[in-house]
Amino acid sequence: MIPEKVFQQILALGEAWRVVRMDYQEKKQRVLIRVEEQPALWKQESCPHCGGKAVRGYDHAPERRWRHLNVCQLRSEIVCALPRGECQGCRKIYTVQAPWEGRSRGLLWLTTHYKRRGTIKKALVPKMALVVFLDYFGS
Repeated sequence: MIPEKVFQQILALGEAWRVVRMDYQEKKQRVLIRVEEQPALWKQESCPHCGGKAVRGYDHAPERRWRHLNVCQLRSEIVCALPRGECQGCRKIYTVQAPWEGRSRGLLWLTTHYKRRGTIKKALVPKMALVVFLDYFGS
């Protein structure tokens, strides 16, 4: 399986988004995961202002980067110019929210705790949080 397809599944992007390219930057020891929206995005998108379903692509916001969990001990970042949509009902323009935003907050805490304490077993995680984590990412 090619890396783009692997990360398409890891990020759980569905049909609305696609990993279009993976860039390995050897000198900087990092991997860039480049993501773009697909036409299917506009079929499921609704206006955050009025809730209208008649939304179409308008343009793209400047390219942004999000830190992702390391890949084989390499720093990894998701790179995307988020699309902006225009509601045909209220005529407002908005930036589409990235589906990967906020998914790894708990992972960052556990990773940080792991690095500070030397073992993940010492992390005091509420049992329910662990159940939610395993349910979301699969056991």
